[in-house]
Amino acid sequence: ALLRCKKPFTMATFNANTIREEGRARELAHCFKQCNIDILGIQEHRKVHVEETQFSRLEGQYLVTSSAWRNLSQAAVGGVGLMLSPKARKALRTVTPISERILVAEFDSNPVTTVIVIYSPTNVAP
Repeated sequence: ALLRCKKPFTMATFNANTIREEGRARELAHCFKQCNIDILGIQEHRKVHVEETQFSRLEGQYLVTSSAWRNLSQAAVGGVGLMLSPKARKALRTVTPISERILVAEFDSNPVTTVIVIYSPTNVAP
């Protein structure tokens, strides 16, 4: 189970503005680990991939992303995801992309813990 009263559990959220480049993704994973975060909701990662949901390992952490999309000028926009500690990855039950802006993950605990990551741009953003 992920959540136990005996051990601290840390969640955070981060508007990445992009982690397409390998260096930026590795920097994020390094900071994630140093801050002892278990689950990090990521908005606007801008990684476009064919799969609906992509799992990857980075610096000993786990990155789960739903694909960003291309705008009219073919620039990558949006994308939501989660970075998970090994403990959180072990407790992960399901990951469901609801839309290109919403990702839902369920974790084993009592009761089940549901994390919803949403990308909601401002009215001046695409």
